[in-house]
Amino acid sequence: EFLAERESILPWIAEYSPYALVSSDDPSVYLHYNAPPAIGQNQKDPTHSANFGVKLKEHCKSTGLKCHVQYPGAPGIKHKTTTDYLITKLKEEGSYNKSSQKRPNVLFIVIDDLRPELGCYGASHIKSPNIDKLATQGVLFNRVYCQAPHCGPSRSSLLSGISTINYEGIPLKPEELAPGKITLPATFKKAGYHTINNGKIYHQREDGAEGWSEEPFSLVNGPEENNHLTFHEKESAIYILEKNQRGPFFEAPDVSDNTYIDGQTCDKTIRDLKRLAKMDKPFFLACGFVRPHLPFYAPKKYWDMYDREEIALADNRYKPKNAPDALKGSGEFGSYHDKNIEYNSDEFHLISRHGYYACVSYADALVGRILDELDELQLRENT
Repeated sequence: EFLAERESILPWIAEYSPYALVSSDDPSVYLHYNAPPAIGQNQKDPTHSANFGVKLKEHCKSTGLKCHVQYPGAPGIKHKTTTDYLITKLKEEGSYNKSSQKRPNVLFIVIDDLRPELGCYGASHIKSPNIDKLATQGVLFNRVYCQAPHCGPSRSSLLSGISTINYEGIPLKPEELAPGKITLPATFKKAGYHTINNGKIYHQREDGAEGWSEEPFSLVNGPEENNHLTFHEKESAIYILEKNQRGPFFEAPDVSDNTYIDGQTCDKTIRDLKRLAKMDKPFFLACGFVRPHLPFYAPKKYWDMYDREEIALADNRYKPKNAPDALKGSGEFGSYHDKNIEYNSDEFHLISRHGYYACVSYADALVGRILDELDELQLRENT
């Protein structure tokens, strides 16, 4: 049917395909294909993916725009991988007029176990004003998927660009998942950026060490009196789980934000921003918060933002139909004392949801502090 109408369809494709929308004001274009243009086909035929690239390159040339199209056997290709191209572009001083435009800084904020349960995703019951405001100022992705159902592997995948789907086991470190591959932070460092790791970026502080310009800062696995498991409510000391000596799965002490390590990570990030603002080179500043990962420890004021009696219980507390036996509930709760609250009871679910909401609002407040500092230092326009 398509072939029968080919001659009438091709002009429509030519008019409305993305390559027809390229203008001289756009940045340079780089396309990478795993296969060459279809053999025996007209290379200017836009109905084949790699042929589309050839057509795009032709259009870019007519508008004076740089365009690199790579496929096996392509002529005149300088960059073997997309990463090589990115590094080259970042290092090309000719791409940036130093008198009018600086290379952009990157502030990379990671929040552990954060669901799309935020105001910007339509969750009106969550108070996340700072993240919601940020979402209105940029791109909000509505189809994003976790690379792995574990913390370490998903971070390794995100920061290496390599999928975990063909990896047998749990690759906690990027070098396990992608040996010999350059990571995102290392890419920026190699391109001349000053790169800093604050908080939980990789699973462990020492992972991906080659990507950082300074010694990574993380208190996640810090001293007993100041790490992500440290509790600060006197009553919590009564509830110690015998098998691992961990405290309860929630607490709400009346303390300041920086009593917990996430607040301290926020303080360190703000200090770094002030220091980086005086440097004559761009920066890649990574800041990782642990909450709302268990245990649900957050200052009381964030718990007070929610009325537990108004929190809705889930109505689907069961496995999906035909789910595999391997699908289980979170074993993480079993790592903390239950404070003698029956597991899976309504009380347990209400407290857990309340704790999660409080921790989300806590993390949101820290994000707000960092973004406010970015504005105060007049770095926002180039970050």
